[in-house]
Amino acid sequence: MVNRDYAYTGKLPLSPYSMFAVHSPRTRTGVDLPVPAQFRLVKTALVGQDLIGERGGDLDYGYNPFELYGAASHARGQPLPPHLVFASLDRTVVQDACAFLDAYGPLEGTNQYDMLTADCKSKWEEVSAQRNSPEEHFRAILGQVPLLPPPPIPQDLYHCYNLKQFWEAQSRFELALRLSSALNSPTDQLAEVQRALRRMDEKWNFEGPNAERSYIRRAQGLVFETLNSSLQTMPPRVTRDLSSATAIAGVWPCYALLDAMYLMLFLDIASRGARIAQCEKCARLFYTDREKGKYCSTVCENRARALRAYHRRRATKETT
Repeated sequence: MVNRDYAYTGKLPLSPYSMFAVHSPRTRTGVDLPVPAQFRLVKTALVGQDLIGERGGDLDYGYNPFELYGAASHARGQPLPPHLVFASLDRTVVQDACAFLDAYGPLEGTNQYDMLTADCKSKWEEVSAQRNSPEEHFRAILGQVPLLPPPPIPQDLYHCYNLKQFWEAQSRFELALRLSSALNSPTDQLAEVQRALRRMDEKWNFEGPNAERSYIRRAQGLVFETLNSSLQTMPPRVTRDLSSATAIAGVWPCYALLDAMYLMLFLDIASRGARIAQCEKCARLFYTDREKGKYCSTVCENRARALRAYHRRRATKETT
């Protein structure tokens, strides 16, 4: 007989504070150590086809992106965690990519550094001198400064990341996030899916009486495929707890920021708490604890209300 004497809360017992490690150097016993080692970059700039930034932070330890994720408030108008910032970037603006790498560091290859040639370093210094700080950049494009790790200290080591590869990774992630947000919409899921597709310049042409079902099924399939394939590399495991000589801890072995952001999105979906919404006015992403939250800020909400009032007045005049 199955014991069903329990209350299901709809939430999984997941703790991003204790179950995450970006980097895990192996010991003699082959056991991974959950040591946060993600670092920010400094003055990232485009040189040729590569985004080049100077490594910033401690050479042995870095920051844990999940400390930022855990600190995010589930209400509109609050500073965003890394994965929502990543999904908010504009693929036509190189400075968005540069600001993100300066804010949160490499997507992959945390332990890889590059020695620049004298010519390349000279070009990088020339271009990077014109860069604004990521705080200033994100304040301008998001209307606020997102959650950020401590300011980095330059280490005279460099990280190179191909621009095309960066935007391919960002586009895949943003599409999955926006579609998952649309599918969790409490109102018109089809309209939200189509808005997400327009935002991403994706063209799906389904027609006929089953068009709505086809849109929803394809959106679900894309979200399932993207997230599940990314999560396959991150099975939870038990390892040493660095706070004690004898204790053990549960971690997800994320070895790259990109993996971490997919796990953040998974936790958003699994927790069934506040949802990620797309602003109906400006298409910005934001957390909302309201069941039918539609706007990322009071500014967008007031503009939308004013526009509706204008159309009502115009319609009234046309009928009189």
